[in-house]
Amino acid sequence: MGRINLIKGYFRKDGTFVKPHLRTKADKNSYNNLRPYRRPKRKRRR
Repeated sequence: MGRINLIKGYFRKDGTFVKPHLRTKADKNSYNNLRPYRRPKRKRRR
């Protein structure tokens, strides 16, 4: 995976607070980007 940077929380010009988060260095590879956590899909009961 590419280099991971911690982005500190900050306020935007409109007053909205952006939470601290992780970000990878920008490059042309999509395979090394961080993916958001997703819950595993539940199996449907019949």
